[in-house]
Amino acid sequence: MTTAKSKQITIGGIPVSVYLVTDEGEYRWSMRQASRAVGYGDSWLRDTLRAESNALVRLKEYGFENDIIEVAGRGFIETHLISTRDFMSIVLYAALIGGKNKQRPC
Repeated sequence: MTTAKSKQITIGGIPVSVYLVTDEGEYRWSMRQASRAVGYGDSWLRDTLRAESNALVRLKEYGFENDIIEVAGRGFIETHLISTRDFMSIVLYAALIGGKNKQRPC
């Protein structure tokens, strides 16, 4: 399993862990925290991928590639990390589409 070092940053007032994947030398983002950072629930991205919903179609239109790796966490806990490109696709989706409880600019 891949290993990574994490660092906390703040995006929009929400602390988010960014991971440096030691095998690849690439920065990646936690699926759960990426969902939270753009105003959705922790499981939004996981649920969107499982359901293959219209949201996933839109995400792919914005460049989402479903590039996910698993990283060993503490004990048996695993973290699922997405690429920076996929994270930016989620940010774009949230900014343009919003959600039921999000306010969009007029």
